[in-house]
Amino acid sequence: ENMRAPDVSERDLEFEVGTLAAGKTQTVQLPLVTTRPGKVINKAILSTDGAAAVETQVDINVIGQLVGLTRQGQTNWFVGRPIEFENQLINNSLSATANTVVVESLPGTVEFVSATEGGRFDARQRTVTWHVPHLDPQQSLSLKIRVVPKAIGNHAGSVQITENGRKGAATDYQFRAIGAAVLHVEFVEKSEAYSKGEQVKVRMQVRNKGSGAASNVGVRMTVPPELQFVSAKAPVSHTTNGREIIFEPITEVGGQGAVTFELNFKAIGSGDSTLQVELQSDQFKKSVTHEEPFVIFGN
Repeated sequence: ENMRAPDVSERDLEFEVGTLAAGKTQTVQLPLVTTRPGKVINKAILSTDGAAAVETQVDINVIGQLVGLTRQGQTNWFVGRPIEFENQLINNSLSATANTVVVESLPGTVEFVSATEGGRFDARQRTVTWHVPHLDPQQSLSLKIRVVPKAIGNHAGSVQITENGRKGAATDYQFRAIGAAVLHVEFVEKSEAYSKGEQVKVRMQVRNKGSGAASNVGVRMTVPPELQFVSAKAPVSHTTNGREIIFEPITEVGGQGAVTFELNFKAIGSGDSTLQVELQSDQFKKSVTHEEPFVIFGN
């Protein structure tokens, strides 16, 4: 099924050789055209009058293209972070190849960073081109490319190989970029210094400077000995444990979003002190910490 004779629909072909004198040989040529890749068995049976049939066969491996192509890389990544892909070439033939050209077409939603093996980026066509002058039989070559997705969503491109001016192997690819959460703590409406015995009112904001949402954001504060916690106005409730203030998790802080905490303390000591804030969320394995300095003068 992988091969056929030109202009012939039948799979079983018969040739009349005629009389073959003793000690003589005759060659019968059978031109074939490959139709699709795969392993095939070509069988020949010789029969004569008054003698048993003689059978022989040959195994043939039909390859699709001289240069094979596979592509590897992540299918999910983050907006704004470099991602690397690899185009793996292999010479499937029994002879060396020459003048192989590989062209990768990039989507307009990614930014080109770099390419190995002399890959050249055309900003106008948004393509990266590699010229591969030589590949030995069964030799492989890795062509890597790094890009940065600029937007959330699916990003699609393609890779095309040309062998001596003829189109060869090709592949389409797609990966999805998701937003990353970047949590940050900011204190606003805060004085440079306070006096002992003074009421300390500050506004704290938990900001997500990333493009993806942060979920189940937990906020924990450790109050220094110089401050006494009085009250807090926040979108979630809180509990206290000694010098710790523990807020219930915030369901979500969207990309570029912020949550405000109104905090009231009383300065009961003097000196340089630090209010520690710890953030946790589903998107982070480690806590995000912030230390906010407070200067309190004695009476």
